[in-house]
Amino acid sequence: MSINASKVSPSQASEMLLAHAISQLSGGKRHKPVYLWGTYGVGKSSIVKQLITKLIAHLDKPVGLLDVRLSQFDAVDTRGIPYIRDQRDALDTVGNDEIAGMSDEVKRAAYQLLSAGPSKTTEWSTPSWLPNVARDGEFGILFLDEIQLACQSVKNAGYQLLNEFRLGDYILPAGWFVIAASNRPNDGAGVSGRMDAAVSTRFKYHLDVMPSAAETTDYFQDIGVRPEVIAFLKFRGEAAGDQAGLIHEFPNGGTAKDKVAIATPRTWESVSDILDDGLPVDLEHIAIEGAIGAGAAGEFVAFLRTMRNLPDIGMFLSDPNNVPLPNEITTQYAVTAALAARVTADNLGNGVTVVSRINNELLEVFWLLATRRDPDLKASPEYVAHKATY
Repeated sequence: MSINASKVSPSQASEMLLAHAISQLSGGKRHKPVYLWGTYGVGKSSIVKQLITKLIAHLDKPVGLLDVRLSQFDAVDTRGIPYIRDQRDALDTVGNDEIAGMSDEVKRAAYQLLSAGPSKTTEWSTPSWLPNVARDGEFGILFLDEIQLACQSVKNAGYQLLNEFRLGDYILPAGWFVIAASNRPNDGAGVSGRMDAAVSTRFKYHLDVMPSAAETTDYFQDIGVRPEVIAFLKFRGEAAGDQAGLIHEFPNGGTAKDKVAIATPRTWESVSDILDDGLPVDLEHIAIEGAIGAGAAGEFVAFLRTMRNLPDIGMFLSDPNNVPLPNEITTQYAVTAALAARVTADNLGNGVTVVSRINNELLEVFWLLATRRDPDLKASPEYVAHKATY
């Protein structure tokens, strides 16, 4: 079962959430929450974490984040542990200043009033996962993830928090707001059934977050994913013609039940970690296949083999105008990535010359990899000229 929410890229979702957050934290009016839908591994949690960084920079004030996975909760976790409160004990423990202001007659009257009803009541301790201003700060986001994987009683509690900004006696602090997220029913991720129509209309809007190879590789650069992975996804991440993109094998859902190793942004990060392990080539291939599946692993390992078997990249940098160039597109991407990993301020112009001779369209890949590795290259005349042209 698919959903009819608007399809957006991670960056579009991030931009919309930033505007949503700013309008609440600076305007004083609480909006209805936003619901992020999306397939597994697409980066919904990363979007919210990046949102916090942007909010802190924009507002110039601390902004907290509580990331709560409702699928891990039982019903008791949402309301807290009950305890018995004796009303007479409560009266006896009123603050000293208040007690000093009470006459014996007033105190006796209070006891008589209490005796007209139950002397003991059940109250609930506040669960620690809920925002507490003293502990978590005045402003923040409560991120309720995996809602559709939670049991029904937990869902009901979550919906009260989303719709009424309260949970039992607990009231969400004024400077905090909620973002909800879940996999879609069509993702084969344990989500079943449908969201109640009366509940679905209580959100400001729904977004269906779709994977983007370009945005994922930018993010991978920021978190230090291996350049081999980034270069490959620049080459094969997006769909082209009748070839499906490998940034995510099943962006529209419908995952086969026998699939446990699937290419997604999350598992491509795992591939980067596998390359750091220094395994023998045969075991490395097995591990990569165990992360992203046989098809994607076969293509990536072939690309990796090409990169590793390139002639000395110094040949390209020492004679950029005459060195023979590769004709096969996989090798062209491999050479571009290898050059980006080797250029310095002294030989940068030679690297640019080689990539330009191969294919001008590869210059963006070259500059992305090179400047993320060495940000100082952005001050070079070659980079300035490139930005002025493109």
